[in-house]
Amino acid sequence: MGAGDHPTSLHGLAPSDLRPEEVVLHSWSAPGGRGVLTNLRCLLLGRPRPIRRKLQWSQELERVSSLNVERIKGVLSGRLMMRGSFGGGTISPGTVDATYGVMVDQIPVYIGPPDDCADLQKRIGDARTSRCVAVFGRLLPYHQPAPSSPRDAR
Repeated sequence: MGAGDHPTSLHGLAPSDLRPEEVVLHSWSAPGGRGVLTNLRCLLLGRPRPIRRKLQWSQELERVSSLNVERIKGVLSGRLMMRGSFGGGTISPGTVDATYGVMVDQIPVYIGPPDDCADLQKRIGDARTSRCVAVFGRLLPYHQPAPSSPRDAR
């Protein structure tokens, strides 16, 4: 194998792409490619297939300032009134085609059903908590920029 030619792992990252001490915690299908959560950062890799896959976006976990789940599309549960030549009535369709997105610092990292979004949000939140405690000795609130050094966090 030549320089840069290495087999990709199950998660879409080659071992040489990981930093020292970095471990892949979770991976998922992301818009336009693959999402990967490590113990140090959240990444988006381009292209769904590993061949020539490139890093599109990366955020250090301790620097994540927002983690949200937002409704992308879908019909809210409710009632629909129907009228026609054969009569009318009311039906309750429930939730139809509900799709949500997980946003990390306003970047969509996953789009899918609510339960899968909740699971990914929890995984990212837990990894961020662990990283903040490891770097700063405490959890930092969201919407607050991370201090430039661990000493500034106190």
